[in-house]
Amino acid sequence: MQDFGRFFLFLILSCSLSWGDVSLNGYLHPGDNDLGSFTPSEPLTTDNDHTYDYYLNNPTKFYLSENSDITVVELINAAGIDSAIRVYIDGNLVGTGASGSATISLDTTLSLASGYHDIAVRGSCYNLFGSETSCGSRRVRDIDDFYFSALKLTSQQTTTAVDFIQRVHLGDYTDSDDNYDIDDTSNSFYPDAPEATSKIYLLDGNITGNLTAFRIFISRMRDVSVDGINKIKVYDSTNALITTFDINQSTDYKFDVSKLYVGNVNGISKVEILCGQISSSNYDDISFGELIVIPYTSVADIYPKPIINYRMDECSWDSDSNTYEIKNDGTLGSDYNATALNDANVTDGKIYTGGDINATTNSDKAILVQNNISLPANYTLTTWIQFPLNDNGHISFNNTKFFNIADRPGSSNDYIYFALDTTNNSWNLCMQGNTYECQNYNPQNLSGWHLLSFVVNGNNGTTKVYVDTTETLNFSQAPSGTLGLLFNSDYQSNNNNTPNGQSIGAAVDEFKIFNSQFSTNDIQTLYNNENSGNNYDGTSRAVPQCGGGNQNNNKTTLFNAVSSISGVTCNAVDDWENNLTTQIVNNPYGLYILSKDALTQTAPSAADITKVSLKYYDDGNTTDCGGNLLADVVKCDDSTSTTCNDTNASGCAYYADMTIDRAVKCVQVYIEGRDQNNTSLDTNSSYSSDDYAARPVKFTLNVTTLPLVAGADFNTTFQALDANNNPSTDYNETRNSSFRVDANITKITCTLGSFSMENFSFANGQKSDVNASYSEVGDLNITIKEINGSEFAKVDADDTNDNQRVIEQNSTTVSFAPHHFSIINYTFTRNNPDQDWRYMANVNDANISIAFNVRAQNEQNQTTQNFDALCAATDVGIKIDLNTTNDDANASYFERINNTATTGHDKNLSNMNFNATVNDSNFSAGDSTQIEYALNVYRVFNTPKEPRTITVTEVNTTSSTVINRGLTPENNSSKFYYARLYTQDLATSQATDTVQAKVLVYDSLADGYVSDLNLTEELSHWYHFIPQNENTNGDILALNVSRTTNKKAADDDGMSATVSFDTNGTFSITVNNPNENTLTHYIHLDVSPWIWYVHENFGSDYNESIGSSCSEHPCIKYNFNTQSSGTGVSSGNVNGVSFDANVSKNSRGIRLLR
Repeated sequence: MQDFGRFFLFLILSCSLSWGDVSLNGYLHPGDNDLGSFTPSEPLTTDNDHTYDYYLNNPTKFYLSENSDITVVELINAAGIDSAIRVYIDGNLVGTGASGSATISLDTTLSLASGYHDIAVRGSCYNLFGSETSCGSRRVRDIDDFYFSALKLTSQQTTTAVDFIQRVHLGDYTDSDDNYDIDDTSNSFYPDAPEATSKIYLLDGNITGNLTAFRIFISRMRDVSVDGINKIKVYDSTNALITTFDINQSTDYKFDVSKLYVGNVNGISKVEILCGQISSSNYDDISFGELIVIPYTSVADIYPKPIINYRMDECSWDSDSNTYEIKNDGTLGSDYNATALNDANVTDGKIYTGGDINATTNSDKAILVQNNISLPANYTLTTWIQFPLNDNGHISFNNTKFFNIADRPGSSNDYIYFALDTTNNSWNLCMQGNTYECQNYNPQNLSGWHLLSFVVNGNNGTTKVYVDTTETLNFSQAPSGTLGLLFNSDYQSNNNNTPNGQSIGAAVDEFKIFNSQFSTNDIQTLYNNENSGNNYDGTSRAVPQCGGGNQNNNKTTLFNAVSSISGVTCNAVDDWENNLTTQIVNNPYGLYILSKDALTQTAPSAADITKVSLKYYDDGNTTDCGGNLLADVVKCDDSTSTTCNDTNASGCAYYADMTIDRAVKCVQVYIEGRDQNNTSLDTNSSYSSDDYAARPVKFTLNVTTLPLVAGADFNTTFQALDANNNPSTDYNETRNSSFRVDANITKITCTLGSFSMENFSFANGQKSDVNASYSEVGDLNITIKEINGSEFAKVDADDTNDNQRVIEQNSTTVSFAPHHFSIINYTFTRNNPDQDWRYMANVNDANISIAFNVRAQNEQNQTTQNFDALCAATDVGIKIDLNTTNDDANASYFERINNTATTGHDKNLSNMNFNATVNDSNFSAGDSTQIEYALNVYRVFNTPKEPRTITVTEVNTTSSTVINRGLTPENNSSKFYYARLYTQDLATSQATDTVQAKVLVYDSLADGYVSDLNLTEELSHWYHFIPQNENTNGDILALNVSRTTNKKAADDDGMSATVSFDTNGTFSITVNNPNENTLTHYIHLDVSPWIWYVHENFGSDYNESIGSSCSEHPCIKYNFNTQSSGTGVSSGNVNGVSFDANVSKNSRGIRLLR
């Protein structure tokens, strides 16, 4: 009856201390412009600094007296809203309103724990042209100004605190630097002008009734210059003064004020804040933010409830890393229970039982939190440790041993720890915030149980360290992030949250984290309470009930889940050590829920299963879940319509047709229930001793860019499919994290080129248009497969075979062609390289020649080495296009293609374009063998041809599928002339005399071929070709003097003849007749065949062999006459007698054609 009376009184007080929703009263003006029509006129920012960062970094603080669910934020009496208002709570964007609206529905219901929280609101940002732009842009020139008189947070819960949020300046000095609410080390106040020298906050009857204590909290107090003159006065419901608090200076320029009053109070009517006088003419100007009044109706309410509270009063801890038997009594609830690792167990603690974290060589003891704890920006961490510390089982890291209080996940992330330098036995206390900081402190000077408290101020980046009640150290670090291991560290471990020889080396107790900064008085009160064996808030600690007598009313049951059973029928004890194995997304599977007696662990337990849920985590090592909790999917809950299957007498229940609709790296099975013989209605819970993953069934890849060419980009679509062949939701892996994409050649005679692919991540099991390229030609096998040891389902690596655990790989073979063919090593050659003409001749005697190779290349113009006869070469067509000014003749030609030579003269110049195929066997490392082509105008000895020009117009490949990058040569042409040697007879009276022979060319048209060269017509249509300046173009090779028109083997009558080339197409032939023989002789000329000409029917094709006649080669008739005969002429006066087919007679009769 007395208990009921207290409860009823509490209800009455609660009704009088709270109201619907959460109201934060007071005017605020977010923006960047000083507007006289606004209240206040000055914005919450710096002058000329158009940013909303100031308000986000210095938000409005408010207090919730109980866990609350917030759905809507409303700006009361708002004006000036021209954009969409964004709401930030505890630093996170939680809702965006409609443009111009003062009511903002949150993106989802926001669950906030009791304690202090932050809120800020802002509008849109604009550029120089007044257009809305990203507030992160450097081009922001204006932000939306608006104001309001209060913020209302819609909630079904209530709060007993009263929050005033308007920012205040008290004093007598008007700030004129217009820095608005900026914090700096000079005096800067907001608003500029002081409101008065005091401010009274009326609570309007919101806090009435009997209180046992209250707290006054003021945020961001600054500019306190003198101690003892600035005051806080608090009045009860009768307006009687309850107490006065001094506002004194702090070591920080800006600081929060938190004042606790403990004593019976009859409500609170008002709070007055006063600035004091430094002198008779000068007040101490002060500026501050929110005022929060928090009433308490019992001593237990004085402290904010911790978010984490490990009392460690369990009867025992087991060695099962998945049972999470260490209960969290903090506001974050059972999701943050913890488990003992490596034989850590209960022992005598500071309050009843505590934890034995004294490591040994074989047992690296630690406590592991079920889900990593996200640390608030400002918080207080407290724990009791029994000193001194011991270093059993510790690893020495470069002569240093570490003793951790807690640790952040990651082999390079630390938190707070003691460090022992074993070289000099010196100790430090260290912590990691933005950087590492260590301060000299020797914990071995302590003995017995001591309370360590760490008050972390995230606003200014500092941490105060208390030992018992004494502020002992100050750090310029504010450790943040998450905590995973307690009283050990994973520093230099291979896996997150895996102990690595750095235990605290002591017994510990009462580990707590509060979502607020404790004052020295708070620390003192907590120490006094717990040192007396009470709870932190002064309430009595319940004595743990462990063992003895009939324990059915406290009987606990352990639960587990396994994928399969060992025998025909299930037995919880026999099948307990079975595993959970990898499952396929959206593929039905079954689970066995097991239950056994927690005390004996040797007997099955028939249990009422009240809830089964699957907890999805975003990470899992080779055995355990880690990372963030993604979802808690309830499979059955007796409190709803989804009734759970209870375990039978063998401790077993089968759950069929379980499915997981997304890819999950680690799944824990959470089971709640109670032994059916338990007289208590309380349930207990366990997690499955094993974890498992749900993976996609297979990968697919599809190359979407065809055809494929070497070096060019192409796209591929990848999928990770579920059991229904749909992309797997939440499969968002990144390449080279758990899977890789490999490229391999398919023929051993090929060489793997350079394969590159952009890094990519799946989005819900699919990624389209992944860009890649391959430098080579030929077949390439592309495979997507998981990385052994990093596979998506690696949590099952210890108990599931590869076929079931690993996502099925997928491969495809694609073929790459060259991007283009190029013509390389191209040459155009004349036998007379310095001239632009040739004499018509057999191709082997004189020609123009073209030579080149074909090269297969990729898009980057690199040679594709695999375009090779042994790998991926193909036949390649080539062509040489020619142009001729006359096509009335055949060509004498030479071809070398595929290492095969061909000569002939059966092609007419009208069809001289050269087309051929380079066979694949003639390619090596991307280059073909050399292709050669030479030609001349086919010459007949008795049929002169007009001059002509042959031009090379294009050399190219002729592929229909590969780009042809040929050549269009410049100045690759040659003139061709029909030539002959024109000789004269010699009649002389000189024993040694000389006669000339000239090279003539034919041109019946007398066109530019001769006129442009100013050639002299020696005979009708025949022109002396003076451009010949080398005898190699047409030569007299040898001479023979015979008495007959048939050539003999040796000169007759001791005579001889020699020749010299006089350039300009002229030869000088000297005849020596030492015996002055008067018989007629014939000088037989052995010449280049292409300068032999004789009229049709007057001779034969060129022949200079012994016995050949002057109708087969040129001859000179020689006569020697003595001067005494009266008919001789002296040397130099006789030019000889010209002959030609057009001249058939002279005064001495018919002449032979020679």
